[in-house]
Amino acid sequence: MQITKYMINVLVLARRGHQSQVTDQFMTKFRDRMATIGKLAFRLNKAVGEEVISGDLQAVCIPPDTRFDPTTMDDTYAKEPHANNTGLVLCTCGLGLSRYVKVEGTFILLKPKIILDSLLEENARF
Repeated sequence: MQITKYMINVLVLARRGHQSQVTDQFMTKFRDRMATIGKLAFRLNKAVGEEVISGDLQAVCIPPDTRFDPTTMDDTYAKEPHANNTGLVLCTCGLGLSRYVKVEGTFILLKPKIILDSLLEENARF
């Protein structure tokens, strides 16, 4: 197991003995525990990869100059919560989250928060 090798290297670097000596002592003391950790890590990996999460999660960022779409993004500085603004995106200021499932497609779980370029025009008037 890689984790065992890393732990032994740390002990050698901490001057706890030579590689072979540290390996023998470590394996004598921790062999059963390391096997248990390995089995639990494998089960966790399987559960996350196959049983619990049946799709891929991905952070969502909207590129600049994208036309604003209220179904897939939130205007951070909108004067009204559901303003029908059709401006262009200046930047993303809060990442969103989407979930992709092969059969069903992509679902937006959390809309990214964006700033529209019209905000610059509004502030330039002051």
